[in-house]
Amino acid sequence: MLRAGDVVVRTPEHLLATLAALGVWDVAIELEGDELPALDGSAAGWVDAVDEAGRVPTGPLEPRLPSGVARIEADGVATLEPGASVGVAVAYDDGPSGLLEVPATEEAFRAEVAWARTFVLARDVPRLLAAGRGRGASEANTVVWPTSELRAPDEPVRHKLLDAWGDLALAGPIRARWFVERGHHQLHVHALREALA
Repeated sequence: MLRAGDVVVRTPEHLLATLAALGVWDVAIELEGDELPALDGSAAGWVDAVDEAGRVPTGPLEPRLPSGVARIEADGVATLEPGASVGVAVAYDDGPSGLLEVPATEEAFRAEVAWARTFVLARDVPRLLAAGRGRGASEANTVVWPTSELRAPDEPVRHKLLDAWGDLALAGPIRARWFVERGHHQLHVHALREALA
């Protein structure tokens, strides 16, 4: 969650993942409203927007390099260590599961991750709606597991990787191996704070 003045911006991870993967670290974003557009639930629209706007080289940035292995265990596991990749292990009792790790490069982001859409388990929809969440969700921007048609058999796993990449961007330019099991935003942020303190 980003805070801009008194406005709280939710779900910025798709945009943050795009900016980090495409090497954009100096950017001004103007927002109308209190939430970023969901687009189609993936980062593909943000990639297109950056491509359309263009990038101006500003010189290389020195990325942070982890000096050792930081492993945070709570209700999931997050590991930050020397390397240059992003990976996830996903295992829902009655939902998608899989393991995926890709190089932390623009090419891998575009080809393997950016197009993967947000998903929700069908069994969770009533609970989320009752809690006032997912009000902007629709068939146009959210995959409902297992009833929606997928862009790839492991699209939900790839989307979890997209989210993890976006949260890693909160650390700024960094060269590391970032791997999460049963990951979620709260775990990611906690792990990065602790690892980089």
